[in-house]
Amino acid sequence: MRAFIFKANAESYDLRVRPQVGEEVVCKVDRYRSWVRTGDLCFFWLDGTLSLRGLYGWGRLASGLHRIDGLFATRCRFEHRLEPFIPEAVVRAI
Repeated sequence: MRAFIFKANAESYDLRVRPQVGEEVVCKVDRYRSWVRTGDLCFFWLDGTLSLRGLYGWGRLASGLHRIDGLFATRCRFEHRLEPFIPEAVVRAI
């Protein structure tokens, strides 16, 4: 089993309010396309200002790789919501 991190920007997809637990979302895959498999772990990272950055949830890949609107993507089932827990010093370094 592998794990992937999918990054969202608060201006375009605010992980603080969505998705809801159990919801499936489409995530763009830029790298490691040949590694994507149904059931792999996925983590949801919110980018932005220091006060917003962090992991907001995790789930599992609900599908393999697909082409959607000319982009490579997969579907991820959002299973658990997390409070951002990465220390500020680590976030500054990212």
